[in-house]
Amino acid sequence: MSTSKQFLALSLGLTLCATSAHASGWMSNGFVVPNAIHNGDSDTTVVGLVNASGDTVRVFWTFFDQNGQPSDKGCFVMPDKRSRPFVWSSVASAGNHGKRGYLVFAVAAKYP
Repeated sequence: MSTSKQFLALSLGLTLCATSAHASGWMSNGFVVPNAIHNGDSDTTVVGLVNASGDTVRVFWTFFDQNGQPSDKGCFVMPDKRSRPFVWSSVASAGNHGKRGYLVFAVAAKYP
């Protein structure tokens, strides 16, 4: 396994917990992955998300390059009691290949 692959377990909602030393910058409705990279499918950042909030929620994400400039963003819906992998290489735009930066995830109010 590549050393730049990062795994993070997150329980969205009332309980937040991390199993990766790369997780920092926690906020009440999200977290920051401070070292994200995409060098192809075998060398990318992977984040595991688990929704344990009791509700279906919207999860917003944004990638910022190492200069703090946002370059990619998106949103997905997570039903309660479900997990979802976030594989940076599968959602990153072509312009972010090889760029180091950080990912920010935030949970919106209950969906819809």
